Amino acid sequence: SGGAHSAAQPVDQPDRQQAALVGALRAARSGGRLSCTFGPTVFTHQQKGSHMTIGLFVDGSFVYKSYPDNIDYLKLRQVIEKELSDTIDEAYFFNSDDDPPKAAKFNKNLTLPPPNGPGFRLKIYWLTKKKLNWPQALGGHPVLHPTDQTIQFELIQQKGVDVGLAYHMVRSFYKRHWTKLVLCAGDGEFHEPVQNLVESENVDLYLVGSLRGISSELRPYARKIFEIDQEPLCSQIKR
Repeated sequence: SGGAHSAAQPVDQPDRQQAALVGALRAARSGGRLSCTFGPTVFTHQQKGSHMTIGLFVDGSFVYKSYPDNIDYLKLRQVIEKELSDTIDEAYFFNSDDDPPKAAKFNKNLTLPPPNGPGFRLKIYWLTKKKLNWPQALGGHPVLHPTDQTIQFELIQQKGVDVGLAYHMVRSFYKRHWTKLVLCAGDGEFHEPVQNLVESENVDLYLVGSLRGISSELRPYARKIFEIDQEPLCSQIKR
């Protein structure tokens, strides 16, 4: 698994990303100049003129839950560029995987640059699994399957994706100065960095996903929501 994980270039630990994100947001709110440290590199931004380009950020797990079929990310990229009459400058894909070798081929295809692929920069995190037990007040016994007592239920969580996406989104904006943000994610935790980009930096937000999966905290900032589970878009991006 080391080879596949190395190819995907896993991101730094969530606590470092969180610290960098907080610093970025504070700097953005304080006047438009950003200095945030990520590893050995220091990024500095001074507000400049607008550049009509797109930043695309995808939470793979969110899209998987939102789209009813197998999605073609190259087609999605092409639809976005056509609908917005613009080009994608940077595209990031975030996901969690407990078995990278199985995902190696899929991940490789995601990194192919246009016109052969969607041209994503991959950020792969690990899934964590935890056996579920009843609270001690209820006995503390394992939570078992009702018809097969040999199966204990597990809590499966993706770690670091939300923090990583928010961090790289802010970092990308201050490096590349795109003016349109296409966000394929729906978690309400993104609303503060999104609010900052929309209200303080005049970025236009476009959300992609299923309406039922997009937080009401994000919706007010969007110029448009691309509902990938509804026609005609659903058929246009099918693999």
